[in-house]
Amino acid sequence: MRKTRATTLCKKLNAAFPNINAVTYNEFTGEDKVCQDGIWLRGSEDVDQDGMPYFDYWSMGDSQYHAGVEAMADKHGFFCEPYDAGTLMLWRL
Repeated sequence: MRKTRATTLCKKLNAAFPNINAVTYNEFTGEDKVCQDGIWLRGSEDVDQDGMPYFDYWSMGDSQYHAGVEAMADKHGFFCEPYDAGTLMLWRL
């Protein structure tokens, strides 16, 4: 499988989920070099147009991540991982 760049997936996520505010991981760390292996979902505590939260740390089971976000991440070779209770990251496999 060809690896998707984080910058490309950020554009796709932001187009599909207007409130998610996906940026590359270096925006989180403050580094200058663009990180193509990680994504910070700045809007991970927000709610999508369908009324579902992008990330609900406190939910039990499979509903912790928005199904559409998780599916898009998986399709492009990334996985969801909480940084803390209010911050969701995506990492390239």
